[in-house]
Amino acid sequence: MHKIDRLMGTILLLQSKKTISAHEIADYFDVSVRTIYRDIQTLDEAGVPIVSNSGEGYSLIEGYHLPPLMFTTEEASALFLGGEFAMKATDPSLHKPIISAHAKIRSVLPEETKDYIEKIRTATHLAIGIGVDRKYDNKVHSDVQEGIANNKVLQIEYYTQSRDILSKRYIEPSGIVYYGGAWHLIAYCQTRKDFRDFRMDRIKTLLLTGHSFKPREKFIPSRYVKELQNLDRLNSTEVKLLVRKDTADEVRIRFRYGYFRDEEMKDGFVFTYLVPNTELLKYWVISYGDRIKILEPKSLQDEIFERAKAICELYKSND
Repeated sequence: MHKIDRLMGTILLLQSKKTISAHEIADYFDVSVRTIYRDIQTLDEAGVPIVSNSGEGYSLIEGYHLPPLMFTTEEASALFLGGEFAMKATDPSLHKPIISAHAKIRSVLPEETKDYIEKIRTATHLAIGIGVDRKYDNKVHSDVQEGIANNKVLQIEYYTQSRDILSKRYIEPSGIVYYGGAWHLIAYCQTRKDFRDFRMDRIKTLLLTGHSFKPREKFIPSRYVKELQNLDRLNSTEVKLLVRKDTADEVRIRFRYGYFRDEEMKDGFVFTYLVPNTELLKYWVISYGDRIKILEPKSLQDEIFERAKAICELYKSND
């Protein structure tokens, strides 16, 4: 990376955070801290109003901003694809801001980049299976975000599927995580006196109470997902399926229960599931006939084999 690009990037980093340390900047650009010290001095000499906060890092004087920067074609297309995904993955409360942001970005793009983006947009379809049969309250996402950002208690009515009940809860929102084909709100439940994982499509009503709370601990979404995956491995059976390539997209959309990952192989896709029991998975696999093969565990292979034999015998008896 050229020095001028790194200097511009450093200003953008300073604009994006209240305070950032030299070590964070160095890690971002993969250079030494010594190099960043020299860059900061260069920017200071050029008149950029950088403030050094002892023990914390650097910040810009409030009110200083670079003029709008032009996006490269790759940057603009990445932003538009990200917006398309967000439109599919969130409730209507965020759709208008996404469309507005797209319009603002598009307004500063040169004509050739606009044409490029439009071709990519019309040639792209996200069949990601998010939101299928899931009805969100129109403002769940935006109200949850406001609760997290401003430390506001939320009052929710939550549907617990396993017990088929609707209950009122007062919760302190900590973070949002997407896994298993759904958005999850991680929050401290004042009713249960502990942290809970709420699937957002099961929140039937949500109200910002106006009451503030003091965060109990720093929530890191990536750490939560990693711990969740480790817990799943401890308490679940790992099932590997070989799925035909022409069936893989259908499987991704229709069977999210226990989904962990999938990877493409020469003769199909290997799907990995972590499930507390294999009963539901067993009947689902049978329904796909020869389009899905169980690779492991061996015990599930044997169960499917015996079930297939029983089906064959059932139809033999009609001869």
